[in-house]
Amino acid sequence: MATIRSFGFIAQLRSEASSHVIRYRNGREMQSGRGLVFWFVPETASIAELPMDDREMTLFVKGRSQDFQTVAVQGTIGWHVV
Repeated sequence: MATIRSFGFIAQLRSEASSHVIRYRNGREMQSGRGLVFWFVPETASIAELPMDDREMTLFVKGRSQDFQTVAVQGTIGWHVV
């Protein structure tokens, strides 16, 4: 996750090496890359951050079958953004 610190009218964004950051100003792409650190004016900037490392999420679903027995499914979903 990126860290944004505010210093009055300007702010600093510091991102990790595992995230891709895109900075837009007035609808145009100004900067793009992994692990960026830059100063920006929050009123005129738009920032998008995409995770580029492997991500995992635990999935747990609990339900009831047609004959009223409890059914539980547990798993892990993993994905990678290229």
